[in-house]
Amino acid sequence: MNIYSHSLNTSRIKNLYYNYNTDTKIDIRTILSTNSTNSNLLSIANTGLLFHPTFLATKIQTAGRGRAGRIWYSEPEITLTFSLAWKFKISLKYLTSLPLVISIALSIALKKFGQKVQLKWPNDLLLNGNKFCGILIDTCIEKKNNNWAIIGIGLNLGLPRILSKKINIGNISELLNMEHEKLLAVFICYLIDSLKLFEHYGFSIFMKYWNFNHAYTNKTVDILKLNKIQKGIVIGINKNGCLLLNTKFGKITISSGDVSLRLKK
Repeated sequence: MNIYSHSLNTSRIKNLYYNYNTDTKIDIRTILSTNSTNSNLLSIANTGLLFHPTFLATKIQTAGRGRAGRIWYSEPEITLTFSLAWKFKISLKYLTSLPLVISIALSIALKKFGQKVQLKWPNDLLLNGNKFCGILIDTCIEKKNNNWAIIGIGLNLGLPRILSKKINIGNISELLNMEHEKLLAVFICYLIDSLKLFEHYGFSIFMKYWNFNHAYTNKTVDILKLNKIQKGIVIGINKNGCLLLNTKFGKITISSGDVSLRLKK
């Protein structure tokens, strides 16, 4: 395998991005191979050497991370793995709903490419009921109310071989042959637009869109947290991005975190 055949064209991404968006300057980088784009940007942020919004993409990621320490598998040419570092001038406590905002931004971008995807609380994207995209957010405190969010995204255009026998894992194969640089440039634009709206208005502006596109609204689900199962019917989410669930004990609110949402079988 010629490893260099998998490199991304940084200049091409930059040119496409600035054709779409001239309002926000961003440092766009690509790397041939890295353990994790999130870990890469986070280490820079922790040393105080991150000064501008920064985007990093690679086609070869050797130690991708998912939520709760899970592994995120990727494979050159059929997966997109990238991260965006964005500085917020708000307290970390207001960033709990950020993963939902990111999933909305990606879903809107994908609709521009003709893909009708659905959302799964708190931060997954589904196609035909199968997860094809994951989101992981790391944070770095620079000073009070001045924090970096490192937004990591892994997206399956095809299905990595190691996942071929896994159930509920999908891909968005209609975009498999589309130019990766164009996909990335469009994603950057929608991510940045959504981040600006979120910082200015909070999550409430996104709530209606999320509830309309949530795959599990009005469905019976199991919520798994700390080896305990909470059963109920999904009502939707509130203005803080918390899940509202109807249970036999009445309506309850569930915050995101190390929880798992599954359809009740």
